[in-house]
Formats: sequence, C-alpha cells, structure tokens
Amino acid sequence: MKVKNSEELQKVNGGAENIENIKDRVGEEFSTNVVITRDQIISFVEVTGDANQVHYDESRSRESILASQIEGKIIVPGFLSLSLCANREIIFNTLAKGEPHEQINLGLSDVKFIAPVYNDLDIEYNFVIKSVKDTYIKGKKSAKVEWEILVSKVVGEEKVLCMKATWFVAYVSLK
Repeated sequence: MKVKNSEELQKVNGGAENIENIKDRVGEEFSTNVVITRDQIISFVEVTGDANQVHYDESRSRESILASQIEGKIIVPGFLSLSLCANREIIFNTLAKGEPHEQINLGLSDVKFIAPVYNDLDIEYNFVIKSVKDTYIKGKKSAKVEWEILVSKVVGEEKVLCMKATWFVAYVSLK
C-alpha cells in the first residue's frame, strides 16, 4: 500500500489497532510531499549557525562543487531535510492509532546525502516499514519499527534520490 498525502493517510483504516498488529504492516510504504522555502532555510541556518554560504547565497550555490543548476536556488542543508522527517505524521501518527501509545526516537543509522536539494522544489519523503521487533521499554509492551526513509526531489517528471536513512522508532503501549 502506498499513501501519497495526509488526506489519504486518514483513510488507512486508522492505522494498526494495537502494537501487536504493527507487524502486519511490514513492507507498507507511505509518502508525503513538502516544499522547503528559502525562509525555512534561512531560519534553520540562523538557529544552527551553519556558516556555509551555499545555504543562503545563490551565487555561492552556483559556484559550489555541488553546482546548483537551477538559477536563483540555494542548497537546502542536509540536516534540515533530515529533520523534516521528524515532523512527518507518517512516522508518529500512522501506526497503533487504535491504542494509546507513545513514540520514542531510538536513532538513525546509515544516513547518506546523495544529491543536493534546492529551495522551492517539490520534495517527496517515502517511508517504508522494513521490520518490526517486539520489545519492552520500562516494562511496557513495545514495537521497535525500522523505517527506511528515501528523500527525492521532483523536477518535472524526473525524481532524483537525494537522501537515504534508516530510522528506528519505538511505539510503546500506554495500556
């Protein structure tokens, strides 16, 4: 099953009914799109202190080794595109909707920045449930979910992979 946006996300039977049923969803793929604006990039750069001029100066972006081929665009900081994964309702609201639960970020691995992302382009975030393992956290029945995240920029009809990561999230039953 592939879900394209948050409206369709609401139609996915409300997610798994409980922590145990998450295992039945291995292999499911969810996606959502976002546009990262220049203002978001500038705010991120100010907060993080990222001094790399390719993130706020178009002429430096065009002169970069990464060479922006798109006039007037700046390169999105890789960690900004990565951090936007955490804001995706897919990771935190799709699974175990029928049961009170808490999500705990267990960390990332194998993060790879493959190609630059530019401001004001359509960016597609794809999330695939790779595995689910039973676990207990502070005595509570939990499911440790391994998500594969693929981030692609969409330019015309072409989709270019820009980032790949594995993210581990625990869904902890609050029953």
